[in-house]
Amino acid sequence: YDFGREAYFRSIGAVGSIPGSIAAATGPPASLSLRFFASIDRKRNELTERIMRAYGGQGGALAAALVTGKRDLITEPTNDALRAAGVYHIVSVSGLHMVLAAGAFFWTARALLSLWMEMALRLQVKKIAAMIAMAGATAYCLFTGSDVATERSLIMILVMLGAVLADRPALSMRNLAISAIVVLLREPETVMGPSFQMSFAAVAALIAGSEWYQRHRHPPEDGPNDWFSRFTRHIWLAIAGTIATTLLATLATAPFAAFHFQRLNPLGLIGNAAALPFVSLIVMPSAVAGTLLWPLGLDGPVWWLMGAGAAPVIGISKTI
Repeated sequence: YDFGREAYFRSIGAVGSIPGSIAAATGPPASLSLRFFASIDRKRNELTERIMRAYGGQGGALAAALVTGKRDLITEPTNDALRAAGVYHIVSVSGLHMVLAAGAFFWTARALLSLWMEMALRLQVKKIAAMIAMAGATAYCLFTGSDVATERSLIMILVMLGAVLADRPALSMRNLAISAIVVLLREPETVMGPSFQMSFAAVAALIAGSEWYQRHRHPPEDGPNDWFSRFTRHIWLAIAGTIATTLLATLATAPFAAFHFQRLNPLGLIGNAAALPFVSLIVMPSAVAGTLLWPLGLDGPVWWLMGAGAAPVIGISKTI
């Protein structure tokens, strides 16, 4: 880790410490942008406390971190367990969270707009939903603190949704390349860091694997088509897909993790395969639902459900 290079690109000229206490001083009023971001941070703190009150413990702390990006309440033993199990990436508000948030906005908007026949027949509902998802993902990025990884994920999602507006396939290697170009034009120094390298390597591997699967998959053979057979087939595809995507992402990011952090997580495949179903099916849908219900004051039970889904993730990580 090169502190000098990091400080240079963050425009930090010097560091130091101040002896004694710090007292507030009067001065000119804060700028509009500072007041705006300060109000957002106060709301983040308020929501963090609200989620903690709903469930409590480390399950509530993890749930709060996934929604607001505030990770201070997660203890170091929990952090160590999540890292050792290879699932710490769920704590950082980045790709997984942004995709689920944008997907929730996209699906909800498209479903609601399709309820009106005139609108569904006359307007391009899919493109309208894509624009709403772009606005919703941007708002979510601002609310969670706009960390570098979150902003990078937002750029990738905006490019993918922009492809929908341009009537092009959203998930393609070309769109990933456009995202990388936009990120590097904005922050060229990130090409040397682990966040850029690991995120783009993982997504590139997943897109390549998806394209390979689309080319080589065979149509389902004739067989029983009753509800139980269809259900078991969907369950098997979900399990196989989770294992395959976890393996691809793990293999793609392992060299960068070894170089930057001098560590490998050989049991990360098991940890992700066991923990991610809780994250994808319970935790993140609850996060989206709770955030939407929060202004109405109806979010309490949803935060409890989210904490109940986050607790097994911590338990699995400690076991692994």
